[in-house]
Amino acid sequence: MSRHKADVVMQETTKNVPKLAEVNDGIKSMSIVATDAVCQYVDVSSILYSGIYLQFVNLNATGSATMIGGVRIQLKDITKMPKYLSTNKSTILQWGASYLMQHLLDTQCPAAANEVITYEDFSISFSIATLSDEGRRLNPMGRNEGPVHFCVHPGLLKPAVLGTFVDGSIDEAHVINVYIHLLDAPKRRTSIMKKLKADERAKQEAALQPKKPKYIRETYASRRPVPLPGAVEDEYPVLPQGEAPIQWPPSPSSRLPQLPPY
Repeated sequence: MSRHKADVVMQETTKNVPKLAEVNDGIKSMSIVATDAVCQYVDVSSILYSGIYLQFVNLNATGSATMIGGVRIQLKDITKMPKYLSTNKSTILQWGASYLMQHLLDTQCPAAANEVITYEDFSISFSIATLSDEGRRLNPMGRNEGPVHFCVHPGLLKPAVLGTFVDGSIDEAHVINVYIHLLDAPKRRTSIMKKLKADERAKQEAALQPKKPKYIRETYASRRPVPLPGAVEDEYPVLPQGEAPIQWPPSPSSRLPQLPPY
């Protein structure tokens, strides 16, 4: 698997596929030359195997392609696919993460920029894309895909025709959508769990620290000077009571004009 040189630290994995020269010798039934087709966008498994397709999908880069890569496996029986996905989920995640990191670089997407991430930071989910008309009607969101458990109901599925072999036989296969996503760091479940554990550790450490005396705020009354013995309090004379207030006649300027009659 490829490694993001600056931002990502991942375990290197190897794809167990033969060399291109060996592939050319092994696909006599197909009119494709592996050395001419295999590149960043075409995995060698696409022309080497004739089983189910795993199509990787990502929505991180707005305005860019959402189908970012694909691999083909040897398994052809779609009814066995749910167990295959469950058993090999971690390996499939590594493949998808490899495609996604290259996709983020190509699209200038800021996701995971200047971060050190692991495989645990990626999310993964599956759906089956090759549905029959009956299967498409069962998606309440109107999307042309169904849940993985549809794989055990062949009546809800219809394989896609991918081409024709040299001998004239039809190359058809089912397609599984593999959604690989990288949430913003504060929204990742791993980040939230790390923060919760750090907060809990901080509380435990704070509980072990000696308690400091509480600061008692002085009130205004406690700061008033205490009168010395024999001190004479200031006395103020009582003002005489005045007569009734003088009634000043209104001035002409203070009279409001009368409203005209209706």
